[in-house]
Amino acid sequence: MTKSILITGHTGNLGSICVEYFKSKEWNVTGISRSNGYDLTDYTYNHPLFDNDNHYDLVFMCHGIVESALIRQINYVIWDQIIETNLKSIVELTGELIKRDRLNDNALIVYCSSIQATHPREGRFLYGLSKLGLELLAKSVHIEHSPKIRSIALRLGQMEKLMANRTFTDEERLAIEQFTPLPWVNCLDVAKLVECLYEQRSLSGTTINVDSGHSLSVWPK
Repeated sequence: MTKSILITGHTGNLGSICVEYFKSKEWNVTGISRSNGYDLTDYTYNHPLFDNDNHYDLVFMCHGIVESALIRQINYVIWDQIIETNLKSIVELTGELIKRDRLNDNALIVYCSSIQATHPREGRFLYGLSKLGLELLAKSVHIEHSPKIRSIALRLGQMEKLMANRTFTDEERLAIEQFTPLPWVNCLDVAKLVECLYEQRSLSGTTINVDSGHSLSVWPK
């Protein structure tokens, strides 16, 4: 039987590569993002994602935004942008998928955390907070819904392919590379890892570092 995957943020740096990879492996792929008309911050009862009867074996939550703000500069606008998109929407979607019984037995949900959850750069407090919440969500889904549903968070380090609207100067890139002992995280490698995690039936409720060894070093000043 053909397996099915739901990928959120499917046109982004990681999501787009995952769509290509899972299609090449003959999975049924459903992709949603703001670019194809989906509201990724408000999963109400009438959300168009649920206009069909799709059921999923694997869910990969790839959507999110990065905004920089020092703690003294944080306001409700920035709070809403980051927390609602990166955490609240994912909690809501997880709840709706479970409540509507859209996950097959032994389904796996994979959340994209970040090295910022444990090693934040200056100005990344809210972003790191939202990602830390996803790691707790992965544990909680396992506690409440295993063995029917498994859940894992990937604590991703610096990606080779940057998120939308993010750029590095040559100086910034070189500075980070000097503190990263291994090549930056490759999106295709992440897609392959996610598929392998689905097959690891005894793995759930945990966070896995995929960070090029960066967490064992420090961020550049």
